[in-house]
Amino acid sequence: MDIDKLQTELAKPAYVGLDYQSAADALNTPTIVDKQGIPAHDIKRYLTLVGKRAAIAADPAGAAATHALDDFTDFDMSDSAVDAALIAVLDGLVAANLLVDGDKTAILAMGDTLISVAESEGISNSKITAGHVQAARWRMI
Repeated sequence: MDIDKLQTELAKPAYVGLDYQSAADALNTPTIVDKQGIPAHDIKRYLTLVGKRAAIAADPAGAAATHALDDFTDFDMSDSAVDAALIAVLDGLVAANLLVDGDKTAILAMGDTLISVAESEGISNSKITAGHVQAARWRMI
């Protein structure tokens, strides 16, 4: 655990007035969307399960999507270029009426995972306790 980063975070207005346990809970609760990779096979599986994969493969408007799913094993959504490219491909499929907005949302959500403030800010990869908060606040005095 990085006590200096914990002190910096606890100095923010969101934690003022919180008791030790409430501050620890706020730091540990997964609330921040973190972009992850989406395996191409997960997208293929989704498209198959909703009955749209064959139609996309058969339609000329689906060529870019079909090639992307065949050429890549993973779409790293933390890479803004990859994120933008996948969104553009999905938008094209929606415009061609091969997908609906709900399909696009479901596919993009595959790359989202929730993490805590403690993880996001590099404070700790393990649980912050009320004791950690207390120690950090005492150091701030």
